[in-house]
Amino acid sequence: KVMIQSVRATTPREAYELLVVSSDPPETEKVKWLKQQEDVIFIQADIRRQWQLRKRSAFYYINLGIKKSTKPWVVVVNDDMSFDKNWYPEFLNLVSDQNNSNVGMIIAAMHLGKVKHGRRIIKLGWTKKSGQDQKDLYLADLAFLRRDAAEKIGFYDEKIDWAGGGADLALAMEFLSNTDTITTDKIKVDHFIVKENIFCM
Repeated sequence: KVMIQSVRATTPREAYELLVVSSDPPETEKVKWLKQQEDVIFIQADIRRQWQLRKRSAFYYINLGIKKSTKPWVVVVNDDMSFDKNWYPEFLNLVSDQNNSNVGMIIAAMHLGKVKHGRRIIKLGWTKKSGQDQKDLYLADLAFLRRDAAEKIGFYDEKIDWAGGGADLALAMEFLSNTDTITTDKIKVDHFIVKENIFCM
């Protein structure tokens, strides 16, 4: 509820769609609540018992949500995240800037595990394409993706473990999408635990 409420409080209704992909049993309170929300598109991907693990890779469910989205930008979020009150105006500033017309991914600042470290954008290392300058490579654990760029790279790799998704996405976008990646500490998100949901914009 926290994540959905933060989106509602900070984003114009016409600017977003919330897609929740779930394998939770339909009788759970969480699923019942989600199905009652007028601004939530609930996708029952499959059904597992409460004591069972997911039947498929987390990225299978994430890709399903992205493929069903209708907005030009998507961001994968978890139900224990919360958007900063100023995130949407900052996002609009970035995507409306003509200098960012080729941007396919925007990496934002987020609490990664320990809140005491604050919101961060983590540098993984660097990359270098033939004939180009060396570039910094950043962890894409919280990334706004242009939907057409995500489609170009084949979406998330469903064979990868959840923990490796941010690094793999950063590399895929750098080498396979022919778009630019930018980072911003002006879009801020809190994240405390790990679960999955999809938010598209």
